[in-house]
Amino acid sequence: MKLIGPFKQIVTLANLPLRGKLSDEQLEIIENGGILINSDHKIEAVASFEKLKSENPELINSPTHQLTNSIVLPAFIDSHTHICFAGNRANDFAMRNAGKT
Repeated sequence: MKLIGPFKQIVTLANLPLRGKLSDEQLEIIENGGILINSDHKIEAVASFEKLKSENPELINSPTHQLTNSIVLPAFIDSHTHICFAGNRANDFAMRNAGKT
């Protein structure tokens, strides 16, 4: 296990609706948060840094990454699209490959 943090804030995107509008109040923001990474390099837990340290005493003396001025969005993927564009970009791609753009 590896503990990363503390971060200034972690926005987890947990428990959000799959569709519809979101408000700021719906976002879970963890102040002074940490991320616990397992041996498969996957996120095991996201919580306050102090809570993760107390629940994993074997990690207390292990090195951590000091990122106290950082805000983190674990597992966030921005998969937005622009619906108004109905064509394709094949010509743009060909021009870039030819060094013309």
